[in-house]
Amino acid sequence: MRLVRGGPEWDDLVDLAFEEIRWCVAGSPQVSRRLVAGLDDLLLPVPENRKKSLVRHCALLVQTVQRTMPVAAGRECALLPDR
Repeated sequence: MRLVRGGPEWDDLVDLAFEEIRWCVAGSPQVSRRLVAGLDDLLLPVPENRKKSLVRHCALLVQTVQRTMPVAAGRECALLPDR
């Protein structure tokens, strides 16, 4: 007899990787630019059935930047990928 325990699902891992980092975006355009770059890079090799959660975090990032950056030019700059 053995115990088989499942690990975290893909969506859980993506949330774990990006949720708290997104909270840091409010005060740092550098963080948002790096996060956009990371999400963009991950979207390329990931199979279609796993892209939904990455796209969701991209949308949440855009919402966060729009809500927290007071100047439109700053918002545009904060969403440019910085590799």
